[in-house]
Amino acid sequence: LHYLPLERLKGLLEEAGGRIIESGVFEPNLPHYLAYIPREYVAQIKDGKKRVELLERWDRAYEKWKRGAEHPPVGWLLAKP
Repeated sequence: LHYLPLERLKGLLEEAGGRIIESGVFEPNLPHYLAYIPREYVAQIKDGKKRVELLERWDRAYEKWKRGAEHPPVGWLLAKP
């Protein structure tokens, strides 16, 4: 998915008559690229220590990715009509 930049979203909201109460940016530090590499490929890494580390990182990244945190940083808005 592609999202509009935060400043553009603010502009659209204000054009529509909304009032921004608060806004900011959340940095989930998501290595989202790991979720795009098939887990089976990561499981084939021969270095056992590195394989375990990357599989753990892959699992964490995949869980975040499933919740929609795939494009850091993420802008957010609180607004009223």
